[in-house]
Amino acid sequence: MQEIFAQIFLSMKNFDQKKGSFKAWISKIAVYQCIGLLKNKNKFSFIAPATSNEYPEEPTSMSWLDELSQDEIENILLDMPLGYKAVFLLSVIDEYSHKEIGEMLGITPETSRSQLSRAIKWIKSNLVTEKNQIAYGIF
Repeated sequence: MQEIFAQIFLSMKNFDQKKGSFKAWISKIAVYQCIGLLKNKNKFSFIAPATSNEYPEEPTSMSWLDELSQDEIENILLDMPLGYKAVFLLSVIDEYSHKEIGEMLGITPETSRSQLSRAIKWIKSNLVTEKNQIAYGIF
């Protein structure tokens, strides 16, 4: 948190109100600082997408997330591999495009799509119990 605030204060002269809101600018700095910290600790691992030209489909509906509380989502994501989690959070929660995610994480947009697809499969296969499927109408 301290690194994020330091970066904000050091970069204050670079803020341009014409390019976007102050909140969005701060958010972007926070995301990049967090990603940088994780990269420096070598905790990211990405699985390359399949070599074929077919990449996993984008999820058509993530509406089941609206049914979960913030605590439930955090608990679901607790054990998720960091590569999956980073792409999932940036795509689904922060609504960045795969191109933007690729630029942030140093991966291709195709790898980002693949990681998102695998993250969703991971959630389905590892963390969603039959009780939750019935309670939330998931999947």
